[in-house]
Amino acid sequence: MLFPLQYRGIYCRSLLLVILCCCFHISAYENEAGLLEKKIAVSDDEAKIALIIDYIRDGNRFTPEKSITYASDALNIIGPNHASRATLLNYLALSYYHLNEFTKSRSLLEEALIIAQQQKNIHDEMLVLMSFSLLANELRNHDEALVYIGKGLNFAQSLNELQFMGDFNALKATVYSESYNSDKAIEAALLAYQYYQQTNDVESMVQTLNNSASIYRSFGALDKALEYQLKALSLILTTSNVKQIAINYNNIAILYKDIQDYDNAITMHLESLKIKMSIGYLRGQVYSHNNLGEAYRLAGKTSEALEHLTQAAHLADRINSQKLLHYSYLYLGRLHRDVAEYKIAAMYLNKAIIFFEKTKRTSRLSEAYLALAKLLLAEEELELSIDAARNSLLYGKQSSKNVVVLQSYQMLSTLYEKLNDYQSALANEKEFQRLKDTIFNEQQQRFMQTLRVEYDVEQKQRKITDLIQQNKISTLEVEQEKTRGYVYVMSSLFIFSLIAFFYYRLNQRKKLADKRIALEKIQAKEQDLRELNANLESIVEQRTQSLTTTNKALETTLLDLKNTQDNLIEVEKMASLSKLVAGVAHEVNTPLGTIVTASSFLNESLAAFKSTVENNEVTRDGLNTFLMAVTQSSQLIANNTARSAELISEFKQISIEKRSDPPQAFILADCIEKVMTSLLAKVMFKRVNYTLTLHGSSAITSYSAYWLQILESLLSNTVEHGFSNDEQPINVTLTIEECDKHIKVTYTDDGCGIPQDKVHDIFEPFYTTLRHKGHVGLGLHIIYNMVAQTLSGSMHYQEKKKGACFVIVLPQTLSLVDESNEQH
Repeated sequence: MLFPLQYRGIYCRSLLLVILCCCFHISAYENEAGLLEKKIAVSDDEAKIALIIDYIRDGNRFTPEKSITYASDALNIIGPNHASRATLLNYLALSYYHLNEFTKSRSLLEEALIIAQQQKNIHDEMLVLMSFSLLANELRNHDEALVYIGKGLNFAQSLNELQFMGDFNALKATVYSESYNSDKAIEAALLAYQYYQQTNDVESMVQTLNNSASIYRSFGALDKALEYQLKALSLILTTSNVKQIAINYNNIAILYKDIQDYDNAITMHLESLKIKMSIGYLRGQVYSHNNLGEAYRLAGKTSEALEHLTQAAHLADRINSQKLLHYSYLYLGRLHRDVAEYKIAAMYLNKAIIFFEKTKRTSRLSEAYLALAKLLLAEEELELSIDAARNSLLYGKQSSKNVVVLQSYQMLSTLYEKLNDYQSALANEKEFQRLKDTIFNEQQQRFMQTLRVEYDVEQKQRKITDLIQQNKISTLEVEQEKTRGYVYVMSSLFIFSLIAFFYYRLNQRKKLADKRIALEKIQAKEQDLRELNANLESIVEQRTQSLTTTNKALETTLLDLKNTQDNLIEVEKMASLSKLVAGVAHEVNTPLGTIVTASSFLNESLAAFKSTVENNEVTRDGLNTFLMAVTQSSQLIANNTARSAELISEFKQISIEKRSDPPQAFILADCIEKVMTSLLAKVMFKRVNYTLTLHGSSAITSYSAYWLQILESLLSNTVEHGFSNDEQPINVTLTIEECDKHIKVTYTDDGCGIPQDKVHDIFEPFYTTLRHKGHVGLGLHIIYNMVAQTLSGSMHYQEKKKGACFVIVLPQTLSLVDESNEQH
């Protein structure tokens, strides 16, 4: 995949200009910072305070440690009521913020806000509110950040402070972007850009364009992202902001990585790293080393990847940035996994997971768990890999990390397929396809929404321009009327000034002609704007047609996939039916064979006795022998006929009836108490003791009748399989938990448990280890079907150090499915 043709020439020219200007930019930055430090060293009192504020205004980002030293020195010099105290405290707090010392930063900001309010310094108060919003956004408190931004915007609008209005709108765009509200983010970014245009703040315009590109990149609109990045690059080249040039290099490199052009991505990241090293920007160097490590890993260059990731971890530890250090651990875990160094990979990934859980970074958690799931799959730890993939799915959904969510579903489908759980594999594959289609549609909608927002903002700006023009015209007309009145009065009073009057009129007509020319130019520009608007509508129409064609192709592909899925389901059904028929035949064959044998023996005995009677050779011993044979054969036939009927009855339970009656609301804990009381009254369960523990509510809308069979089957499994000693007491624990609109019931006993190599077969029909004692092997299979089909839940076995443990998860509210609406 390549960049669109219309952007390649722009990009190449911009890259050439960057290379030519870098030396000048770097030296200019170093000279400016060094000059400020020299002036600070030789200055005293107020002059020194002003120079320190100039230094730490940008130094809090580039050199936070040195900025802390300078700010602390300045605070020791000035008094508690000094006019610059709030400003110094604000930049000191930002220095700690860039070192990730958030508690210290918040404490300093609170002190700065109090001082600014006491001094009624609205300018400082706006600065502090902006810093508060930065801190809240970094800690993922987006609502709190928007509150601070709203207060700051109110101050800025009341004072008509265009620069602050731009800054707060830019920050609002960042917060909305990180909370996945793209249309509001774009709207705020465009407003910020307009305010910065009015103040001619090029660097802030560049930053706003970068943020807009990031928003478009978040939902896959790479052409729009590239458009904004190239516009930002062309603007930043007109300044001497070396750090921002490095950032733009980095941003374009990330776009290259997105389109899998790793060679160009690496080249751009290396250029960015070179600039950051030149200006001593350590935090930026960590990001570049991490990005380079990931790009080299994706390109298959493991040694270069390891070198850069190791350097990133070293620098992150040096600047005491735990966040960046654990980002490096995540990338190192992926790299060592790729080269089959699984123990080292597991160490890094587990460290990263612990930190991300502690700091509640759900987006990074989803990535780390997905990497761990792939690692465990490579080690054939399938059950552990499933747990990791589920965690990745959970945190991916919480952070709206769609790429991770899709990969998690694919991973779960692969893992379940390896475990021969084709039903679960197919379910995850279906969810993957559904979510993929949903994300595609959402991305298209978000793209259209952002285009609409851009158009609306442009229309509003155009209306404002039109109003300004109308006001100018009205003002000119009023002035013209006043002039005419003045001329009439002067002509009647000063008849002798006709020559002066005519001269004045001549000048006025010349001015009016100039104004008409100006109006004609304005009208020409309005015509140009109308033509541009018409072209914009044509572009939108072309994109709409393209999207329609793509959607039709996707619908065709989706239909093919659905047909393939239906065929797979039919094949799976036939395989299951074949296995079931074979099991039924095997179980029924034994009693029927015995019946046939006994009947044959009875017929032979009857024929022999008949012959003896006909020959008049009947004796008492012969009669007794015949009667004993008849009795034994009849008993065998009766017993095996009853056994066959019992088997048929059990087979019928395999088919779960569809319930048409609506589910009823009941308290599950009370239902289980009643069922257990009735079951423990039976002789076979007399040595069972049970404990019921409840966490949260157990109110549920479902079918209560099935719990008798579920618990009876589990108790029978415990008594008959879990204990070899018939007199040993049995302890059973039942736990009910409420979790995320579901009820989880955990059944645990203290028996011998189930061997690990047999766990995957326990829910299969006709599987039993006590067939010699007459067991059929349908108990767990029947209740598994009850839970999964009738109760719409799930059931699985959970390994314990001692005893067996079964977990049943049911929806709190069971919906009755209308079969007529089901698609087959």
